[in-house]
Amino acid sequence: MNLGQPPVKLAVATDIAFFTVKEGKLHICLIERMDDNSWALPGGFIKENETLDICARRELKEETDISAGNIQQFKNYSAPQRDHRGRIISVAYIAIQSSQKMKIKAGTDAKKVSWYRITDLPKKLAFDHNVIIKDAIKHLSKMVIEDPKLILPFLNKEFTIDEVRQIYEIVSGPNKKFSDRGNFSRWIRSLNIISPTGKEKRGNHAPAKLYERKR
Repeated sequence: MNLGQPPVKLAVATDIAFFTVKEGKLHICLIERMDDNSWALPGGFIKENETLDICARRELKEETDISAGNIQQFKNYSAPQRDHRGRIISVAYIAIQSSQKMKIKAGTDAKKVSWYRITDLPKKLAFDHNVIIKDAIKHLSKMVIEDPKLILPFLNKEFTIDEVRQIYEIVSGPNKKFSDRGNFSRWIRSLNIISPTGKEKRGNHAPAKLYERKR
């Protein structure tokens, strides 16, 4: 250890990869920055009296007007040149929410806030957010495969088994194991994470039983 070398001046921020499913596609929430018109993940610097988790939730609320129910840390980014403003370490989070009745609204430090399909992102992304987004998409798929109950925040309050299967495939990718509806139905019900509501969803096809998250 070189005691004569001054400590590195750095700042710590959180960035949130906020996902939902809209129109049968996985979407991520991005904000348009005031200073350079680039698009970025919601996020910002930690305050002196905050934990990282509190900072992430606060920044998401301030920049999108959404309080996500499910949010968890997944990786940190510390490349020396990742941010032109200085030496800034970012701790990245994944947030999940159903799009039902959810309206995002830009905060005071953002020009716009919008949902983007993960296959159709803006070309001008700030900092290293293109890397964070790619990592977040991969990590989200892994999370859902390892802990299937994490699919539930993407769903509406009540849902059919087939809707669960569709969302699961959108988020985790196609899985031959669950291409058969019967197999998927038996598997998801065996996990004891959903329960029948006693109601049915009626439409053009035969009525389907409605489920909800198990309390």
